[in-house]
Amino acid sequence: MGGSWFMSAILHKIWFPVVVILLSLFVVYLDVGAIQSFGLVPLESLRFHRTVHAIIWLINAMCVIRLVNVLFWDGVVARITGSKAPRLIKQLTSVLILLITLGGIFGIVLDKDVTALWATSGAVGLVIGLAVQGIILDTVSGLAIHFENTFGVGDWVVLHIPSGKVFGQVKEINWRATRILTLDNTLVLVPNRTVTSIVLTNLSMTSVHTYELKFTFDFSVPVDRALRVLQSGVLNAIAPGTVLETPRPEVLLNGINELGVEYCMRYSIPPAKVPPLTAQHHVLTHVMRHVDKSGLTLAYPKRDVFTTQMPWRQKNWESHNKIELLGKCDLFSQLPVSALEFIAGQTHLLQYKVSENVFRQGDVGDSMFILAEGLLNVCVRQDETDDPVRVAQISPGGVFGEMSVLTGEKRTATVTAANNSLVGEIGKSCIKELLIQHNEFAETISRFVAGRLLQTQQTLSTPRAEREKILEGASKSMLGKMKLFLGFDE
Repeated sequence: MGGSWFMSAILHKIWFPVVVILLSLFVVYLDVGAIQSFGLVPLESLRFHRTVHAIIWLINAMCVIRLVNVLFWDGVVARITGSKAPRLIKQLTSVLILLITLGGIFGIVLDKDVTALWATSGAVGLVIGLAVQGIILDTVSGLAIHFENTFGVGDWVVLHIPSGKVFGQVKEINWRATRILTLDNTLVLVPNRTVTSIVLTNLSMTSVHTYELKFTFDFSVPVDRALRVLQSGVLNAIAPGTVLETPRPEVLLNGINELGVEYCMRYSIPPAKVPPLTAQHHVLTHVMRHVDKSGLTLAYPKRDVFTTQMPWRQKNWESHNKIELLGKCDLFSQLPVSALEFIAGQTHLLQYKVSENVFRQGDVGDSMFILAEGLLNVCVRQDETDDPVRVAQISPGGVFGEMSVLTGEKRTATVTAANNSLVGEIGKSCIKELLIQHNEFAETISRFVAGRLLQTQQTLSTPRAEREKILEGASKSMLGKMKLFLGFDE
């Protein structure tokens, strides 16, 4: 439908020039008979002949200009590039056709030497060409960009220009320049001749693009620990349309510098769906959260004065490190320091490798856990024949497994290490002693567990007042179960 409409529009524009050219050829054919009918003498007939032919040449030249503009510039080129040809290009083409026509009139019709005319035309053309060489180069480069299809509107590109890099999204490609919108909403106009003469990276040519981030930790941080924390952070950043799960993100030892040990993190994104800087922000947010929760700090220039004890920079999960971890946890944050010290002394650290289970659904347990480093998957199996479904992930500082130690219920889910992880185990005897020594903690932990259950059952959609009433009732019910199972009273 669109093609037939286009052809009809072209025919509507060119039928008149075609008819004029055909009529001109017919007049040339009848030229001799016309001279004889007028009864002109030879000299006058020669003048009449040349005048008629010169007029015909000029008429045909105008018709050719019309045909070139309609068929070539407004037809073929416009359909290929998707934009109209500049008026200057059309005018230059028209001037060239007229110069050829004048040369034909002088050389063929008038039988004159056209050497001087072509020399003059060449000089004028040289001056005009020098004056508009930039525009001509931009136009030719624009055509090359359209024909080669190196990049298109909507693609994310990086232009490696001498003064630096221009990174952004292509918004328009016209005859004169390419318009690129940078991340700070600045519209950059790059001449097409510049685009075709520099290195250009098209990030949207492939469906997957891999990026790298570099991190440096102090020499005192064990390599396996740094790899565990960084790997857990980048795996935690996997999300649809942002960071791809395949190819799997990885962290490698990259080298050693004056600050410490350098690690290289690689992750892949779909560049057509997310800007690279947005994905980088997403990854860094998750990685730095894991670094902070694990108690590590990135390396920085420092100078230590050994007047007393060597300053502490990294956690080795000694007693004071465990106290800090427990204090950042919502469940234990309201307890006094003495209680945190007691829990820290009763917390045993366990290491789990990738895919290793902390516990399985249906197991009987008498301890609860807190994640110190790494990343854990929580999976639930509805029926024995069904495959387990991942319902949540646990990040550093997260508490889990409390229902079994408080009420004696079996494990309701399977918790598996998504990456090498370090987990703190808190036994039933520790929790029981804590409840006896700190009565207010019983209400805190019962309300914490009840809130989790209600959130799982999606009761957060109810009004706030009603939700508080439900939470209060569930908390009291949970407190009663705890007293019955643990055998303590306030």
